[in-house]
Amino acid sequence: MWNLGIRLWAAWRFALFLAVAGGVLFVVYQVDGTGAFFVWTLVLALAGVVAVFYILRDFVRREIEHRRGRL
Repeated sequence: MWNLGIRLWAAWRFALFLAVAGGVLFVVYQVDGTGAFFVWTLVLALAGVVAVFYILRDFVRREIEHRRGRL
């Protein structure tokens, strides 16, 4: 049950980051349209999404291994 909890927590944090990144992109799109600033913001948002995914994935793996007593 603990494994499910930590995985749900990580999924919630990832969804929260996606919502924030989407909100920022929406505001920038409303202000700038599809100009250069929007494109760079999109690139940074996508890089952030990938980074958060890998950070949370590694965190969940470490926590599960620690809980099992392997670390």
